[in-house]
Amino acid sequence: MTKEKLPVLRDAPSHPGPKGVGRRDFTLLVLGWVGTLGSMLAASAGALRGLVPNLLDEPNLRYRAAKPTDYLDGTDSFLDEIRIFIQRKGNGYRAMSAVCTHLGCTVSPDEKTGRGFRCPCHGSVFDEDGRVLEGPAPTPLPCYELSMARDGRLVIDRDRPVSADRYLMLESDPDSRSDTTDPEGERA
Repeated sequence: MTKEKLPVLRDAPSHPGPKGVGRRDFTLLVLGWVGTLGSMLAASAGALRGLVPNLLDEPNLRYRAAKPTDYLDGTDSFLDEIRIFIQRKGNGYRAMSAVCTHLGCTVSPDEKTGRGFRCPCHGSVFDEDGRVLEGPAPTPLPCYELSMARDGRLVIDRDRPVSADRYLMLESDPDSRSDTTDPEGERA
């Protein structure tokens, strides 16, 4: 009796797939393509974003008010268009915001005391220099730089806050100016 050779059982090779690509290789191949396409899309999005300028269409923060002689001494004149008070004390002028620093309501002169300002929304009280007397307003009312244009009108620059004690001082005759700017509001 001849000794027949019995077949040896061996582990089958991993499933090579139809073209010899295994599951692991196929997964790595797919991940590679996904990563490559993702990188190309991110680079394209970055290049397209570079074509759009970083500009914000913001309103001009400089405002031309009336001539100094139009504001009465010792008064707070309200400019409704930009919500600012022009305060005049003698020959000194100051521009103070009328926007409450709590939630942005417009403050008005305090009729209870006759001095300072009161917010009608939440009751914040400010003194005549804009300091907080009663909350919930967290900060004082800001003041802004005030200058004069060549045409004799006051120019308020809401982009330049100043301290509350800073006034634009004019000579006794408001038409003879000591601090002048050109008609566009730039300093001469």
